[in-house]
Amino acid sequence: MGESLIDELDELIEEFGESAAAADFVYAFASEPLSRVIEEVANDENRENPATLAAVKEAIVNGLPGRMVGDGVLDEDEDDVLMPEIEELIEHFGADAPAEEFLRYE
Repeated sequence: MGESLIDELDELIEEFGESAAAADFVYAFASEPLSRVIEEVANDENRENPATLAAVKEAIVNGLPGRMVGDGVLDEDEDDVLMPEIEELIEHFGADAPAEEFLRYE
């Protein structure tokens, strides 16, 4: 059977030290619908700075998902889950985290 969770943690502590932050070993990906929204925000030619999670949330609040549904890029039922998902990412990684780091490429 595979190594235990304790063994895996012991290896990480040995390699990175006891003071390594656990958050450095966690990574999240956006869902496919949120990835489409992130790409839309990131590819906005009027954007001067890289897209952050806060900028994506602002775009969601300002109606971007509705426009994307109208354009056929998102399904109607997909836009309902975007706000809770972006809020969860902001809670865990901060509003200033670069949004493109969470893109899911499949």
